[in-house]
Amino acid sequence: MKCSIYTVGGKDFSSLVGELLEKCGWDEKIVRLVFWGSPRDNQEYRNQKRELERQIHAHFGKCCPAFSYIAQRPLTADLAVEVHRVDASFEGEVVYKVYRNLPYVLLRGRSYRELIAGGMSGRDVDSPVRKQAEEAMEQMRAVLVEEGFAVDAIVRQWNYLERITEFDGECQRYQAFNEARSCFYASATWNNGYPAATGIGMQWGGVVIDFTAVKTEGPECRSVPLDNALQIAAHAYSQQVLMGKLSADLGKITPKFERARVLESGNERMIYVSGTAAIRGEQSLTEVGVLPQMGITLENINYLISGKNLQSKGVAGEGELLMIRVYLKYPDDLEAVEAYIGGQLAGLPVIYLLADVCREELLVEVEGIARIKV
Repeated sequence: MKCSIYTVGGKDFSSLVGELLEKCGWDEKIVRLVFWGSPRDNQEYRNQKRELERQIHAHFGKCCPAFSYIAQRPLTADLAVEVHRVDASFEGEVVYKVYRNLPYVLLRGRSYRELIAGGMSGRDVDSPVRKQAEEAMEQMRAVLVEEGFAVDAIVRQWNYLERITEFDGECQRYQAFNEARSCFYASATWNNGYPAATGIGMQWGGVVIDFTAVKTEGPECRSVPLDNALQIAAHAYSQQVLMGKLSADLGKITPKFERARVLESGNERMIYVSGTAAIRGEQSLTEVGVLPQMGITLENINYLISGKNLQSKGVAGEGELLMIRVYLKYPDDLEAVEAYIGGQLAGLPVIYLLADVCREELLVEVEGIARIKV
């Protein structure tokens, strides 16, 4: 998979979309588009999403990739897009499909199948989080069933939640989402670990979910979950670090994801790095400012994809980041973080986005995609 980031600014929304699509180009290798913008409210979000859908369908026709529109303000542009393309060396088949007006892509390799989907959402962005999450996940289930994938074939999931850390009554919105996710995942065994994942805030837009699922069909292909010795697995968090009170008598539900996931197919090997923040063990680094949090976050990622950590899972080689997303709680932190990233990871494609992290005290979160070098 190859990833590119394009940004535009200075025009009305419709013109910005058109300009971005021209930058994307058109070919039968584009499989996912993630657009970021800054609507002023949910009504404008709906209107912009409709315009985006119209132009994407007109641009790509029958070869429409999976896509989503995320209401996170790009901090260096007015509108941005992340484009995922299948590498030119891919010798399999790229099949563009639609399920009830929802475009998705199926990759058929020599000994695996990969399902790429996005834009799952609730019917009403103003309805309760739990209801929206359940509706979005039913869309996920329907597409998985349509292609013969089990729920535990999901290897990467992105979960975007409007006002993620706020409370509806006694229930934190992220905790409500976690309860819905746990119920959805309960239909599978997860013998090979949970997906890599990100749970991150949006300014508007309710709940939006993107995902990738992989079904391996030969010994040369495998999917490997990665832990991080510096951090407790998120699905093993104690009740003390989880927020809010749920209506169900289940305690506080932990986030069900792994710190990263390795995908191997022959000589091609990549790592999906989950959303990562300044957490050691299960405790947040607090009262230190954004740059110390940024430093701990990168240390966590560097250890996660290091040869030492990969070897502990029987994976040879060293991880190298190909691109990252940086989510910032406060726009005023952009200049300092941008300079820090430039010094640590010069030349790396980066998109900077305004978003609340899943803990109120966290100022920055980073996710990415890496390749493994032998």
